[in-house]
Amino acid sequence: MWESWLFVKMFAEDIVTFRKLQANKYVLGVLICSLCASVTSEFAQSVVSRGQRVFDVKDIICNFWGSLLGVGIAFYQDR
Repeated sequence: MWESWLFVKMFAEDIVTFRKLQANKYVLGVLICSLCASVTSEFAQSVVSRGQRVFDVKDIICNFWGSLLGVGIAFYQDR
């Protein structure tokens, strides 16, 4: 949750521009933190632990909702 909040708060403007691409910082936060990071962290834990840690869908769901909560709190604070 805190990582998602910090990710969104690091952008001063609501619209983030990278070369020719423009995206809303909240949409970017949901895509990167909630979708990519929540799934990638489970695969990384499995690789780093050399298979000792079992892949768990419930962890992905909890990571997703925690990240979404962090982005939501950042949105609420900015408004």
